[in-house]
Amino acid sequence: PPILSGLVGSEMCIRDRRRRGLTKINYGTERRDTTFGNNGWFRGFRRDANCGNQDTRLRNAFSMGIDRVNTNDTTDDRIYVADHRGRKIVMLNVDGECQGVIWPGFRPLSMTIRNIDGTAYLIAAGSNRRRIYSAQLDSDTGMPTANAGLCSTAGNEVWRITHSIGIAMDGQDGTPSFLYATGWGDINRYPLVAVGDRFCPQARDVVYAHDND
Repeated sequence: PPILSGLVGSEMCIRDRRRRGLTKINYGTERRDTTFGNNGWFRGFRRDANCGNQDTRLRNAFSMGIDRVNTNDTTDDRIYVADHRGRKIVMLNVDGECQGVIWPGFRPLSMTIRNIDGTAYLIAAGSNRRRIYSAQLDSDTGMPTANAGLCSTAGNEVWRITHSIGIAMDGQDGTPSFLYATGWGDINRYPLVAVGDRFCPQARDVVYAHDND
């Protein structure tokens, strides 16, 4: 089913899990932006010339994030789409053209991006092999910096994060402080610790429990 995933300027991005890819709809006209991607859709290519002939096809787009590079100019926003089946994260510009491909080494199920004072951070997680990937994103290219990689700080709590279909970072005090992950009706909070120029979750410290029976 189609899922609203984020806003780019005056348009909303909608992803679809069933190989339809990604589209944009102008929420003023309520019409699909047919200039985006290929006739209004980005589904990717087996060999995408914009991204070094890498495979950018979106088969199961479970999660998406937007890096608002310049809050005063939405034309340079970057759109990140996690393709679960393809084991990758595809970065697009606002026109629906591939700008880069991130290979985290597993099937990403959930992903979050947070831009804090001009620096963007990405965390992705997947139940396949129970892995968490973290990166600081280069401000010029939007791609991960050299220190990007897997996290190993969550301990026994890693499964709660990697099985979650929704994660989010906060930016308290101008730095990533906590990762939040939904699961089984609860919201779990994980303190973030700096690992070089990126951040990784530690063991859960707070559970916001669902108290409706």
